[in-house]
Amino acid sequence: MKLHNVKYTVILPLWLILACSRHGSASASLPVEQMRPVVQDSFKTADPGTRDAALKVVDDAQNNDIATAFVEVDKLASRRDLTPEQQAAVLRVRRTIQKQLVEAADKGDARATQALAHFRATR
Repeated sequence: MKLHNVKYTVILPLWLILACSRHGSASASLPVEQMRPVVQDSFKTADPGTRDAALKVVDDAQNNDIATAFVEVDKLASRRDLTPEQQAAVLRVRRTIQKQLVEAADKGDARATQALAHFRATR
């Protein structure tokens, strides 16, 4: 029963965020296969550490390590030194990862469920 409550108290708000965010292409999620080119283009002038962090998020998402990608994209999104273009790319990648995380949690992925619970507790 506890998992059932987590599912609706965590997944429903994330679903609403995702659903409400589809009103503009700049903030829309990306297909997973488009994340790398978008990130590479947006972070081409970034310092190597920032660029590597952004590409690690993409690698984690594409390798189905969604819980790690979610934590890392959250850290990246909180950086204050990103350009507007980089912020937009991170937002789109973040929405894609949130969608993947919800799907993984729905399929019973314990790490995804735990990451969603942590997200809810810290927001």
